[in-house]
Amino acid sequence: MIETTLGVPAAGDGDFESSVQHFADRIPLRRIGQPDDVAAAVAFLASDEARHVTGADWLIDGGQTLQSWANAPAGGVFPKFR
Repeated sequence: MIETTLGVPAAGDGDFESSVQHFADRIPLRRIGQPDDVAAAVAFLASDEARHVTGADWLIDGGQTLQSWANAPAGGVFPKFR
């Protein structure tokens, strides 16, 4: 999930900031991705540094796909990674 008004569904009161926090609490890295996170991966893949990268899938989701959304623990359960 990337932090944009299109990428963050409204939660509860419909306030964007509280929605961001609601979803960030359920992601192992404890934050929603930023557009710059995606841009950095695209820049790397377009650079000579990635000249030997082929046929790979890149997940830029802070670990969200490591768990089932339906089974995600409540906020505060995941350790905070840096």
